[in-house]
Amino acid sequence: MRQSSFVFALVLAVFLPVVSAMADEHGQEPRTINTTGTCSKMVVPDRGRLQLTAVVDDKDLKTASTKAKDQYEKLRTDIIGMKLPDGDLTTSEYVVQEQWDYQGGQRIKRGYQARFGLSVVTSDLSRLGDIIEMGAKNNIPEVSQLQLFLSTAKAKEAERSCLADAAVDAREKASKLAAGIGVKLGALQRLDASGGYAVPPPPFPQPRMRAMAVANDAEASPTVEAGRQTIDVSVNAAFSIE
Repeated sequence: MRQSSFVFALVLAVFLPVVSAMADEHGQEPRTINTTGTCSKMVVPDRGRLQLTAVVDDKDLKTASTKAKDQYEKLRTDIIGMKLPDGDLTTSEYVVQEQWDYQGGQRIKRGYQARFGLSVVTSDLSRLGDIIEMGAKNNIPEVSQLQLFLSTAKAKEAERSCLADAAVDAREKASKLAAGIGVKLGALQRLDASGGYAVPPPPFPQPRMRAMAVANDAEASPTVEAGRQTIDVSVNAAFSIE
């Protein structure tokens, strides 16, 4: 029973505003009310990312590496030629490794596999379909799922606009708590913020669908709907009690 009471008290301490007392330099104990204010904002992503990976298998190490490199470099040149708005290219993978088969309980060397990946980011979401088609034209066997996210500038703007709302929420909670226990809320003693937006890591490459191989004969790409993503900001505040 004592253990259950302890757990219940701990939960209350974590999730509810609290009144605390700390001794100051004069030995007195100024009372404070500590609260957490929150703000959630829905924001439309302004960046799209695709990861395209050249993959070549061959019995000869140099042949596999050379073919994959040539495929990668041709793709890279063609993507640069697209002049994507806010285009950002990053080498996302560079791996050459042995490949093995198992027959009759024995491991038999099949050859080598070379993988060179290119991550492509742009602010023009309508061009993402063009990037996929460019991968198909260059016989790129793996294209990741489309990923939408916020640019650093837009994320910071949203976070800053949310700080004031979170601070107001913290003060309103403190005011209600003070009124509930019959005291007057005093001056702000401490204020700090946490949370915000973290750019998601690039998605794992996936084998592209066979239909992509006939991209030249396909109709125009569908409209990309960006949707909205959530930014959460928290503010921890401490107010004195008068």
